[in-house]
Amino acid sequence: MVYRITQVSESTARKTVCISFFSKWCIYALICYVVFGLNEASALEPYVDWIMFGMALPAGLVAALQYRKIRQNTQTYENIFYTLTKGGLMMETGEGK
Repeated sequence: MVYRITQVSESTARKTVCISFFSKWCIYALICYVVFGLNEASALEPYVDWIMFGMALPAGLVAALQYRKIRQNTQTYENIFYTLTKGGLMMETGEGK
């Protein structure tokens, strides 16, 4: 069987980045809540919500870099013929490489 991928779906990259962003943000927010929120006597206790919201910035930066990397890598997989053989998977580009 021969399959040709002409273009990799953009929605796949977006879904991957969104899931990555929310998982990283939840981890960062949980860490901030544990470090700053459980201690009632902490001077930063009134700002815990803002600190947790601020953790979205590093998570967003990482997600943006990850999206860029995914888009760069997907361009290498476009216009390739995939042939499923008994021995495995064979990849051929348009130039016959």
